[in-house]
Amino acid sequence: MAHLKLWKEKWEKSDEPNFHRLHVFPSLVKFKDRFLPRDERLAVLVPLCGKSLDMKFILDAGYPVIGVESNEKALWLFGKENNIDLEAEEVEDFGIVLRSNNNKVQLYCGDLLTFSPRFLDQGTKIGAVFDKGSLVAIEPEMRDQYFEIIGQFCTNEDCTYLVALYDHDLESFPPHLIPVEYMCGKVAEHNFKMLDVDLGENFGGGLPLKNPARTKASRFIESGYLFSKSKSP
Repeated sequence: MAHLKLWKEKWEKSDEPNFHRLHVFPSLVKFKDRFLPRDERLAVLVPLCGKSLDMKFILDAGYPVIGVESNEKALWLFGKENNIDLEAEEVEDFGIVLRSNNNKVQLYCGDLLTFSPRFLDQGTKIGAVFDKGSLVAIEPEMRDQYFEIIGQFCTNEDCTYLVALYDHDLESFPPHLIPVEYMCGKVAEHNFKMLDVDLGENFGGGLPLKNPARTKASRFIESGYLFSKSKSP
């Protein structure tokens, strides 16, 4: 799992790595009513979830959260910082899962690119996928794998998918730059169509990053793209 080394090192160095946001993704708030499933029994899948506050937002809205993350430390921190008691159990052929007492939170620790619906509890269904920083973090050559995995979970006919894409002039990556046209083409292979877009503001030099070399961006725009399998808006 060499592709996970960078993120492991970042979490080992800090409980607050520079990619962790201290607020909920604005597009998640804006699109809440159209993004979250109509049926509150359906779970929201959050790939490469870290200890994202977005998961708490989704949980507080009444939905089960299925997170996937390679770093166990981040998952325990999510529970601790949000006063959620978690217990660990092994998941054969994958890693471990940390569960809340009411099973509303299930955080799987392992390699996202090997994750599969067979690891979920029997009867668990995904109604939405929220990707704040997963697709833009993985290397380009792994994107086909990513989309295949997301497609495996999005079998519900009304499944929605909210993803963050970026436009920036940082000196290094990630987040990787992903053309919207490419994005639309890949999700169309799994019967998704774009519903709406939330074009973000330009953070410019005000990036909350600790690495000085990465604060030289004059352009850093974070936007949310909402897709759905449903024919209705």
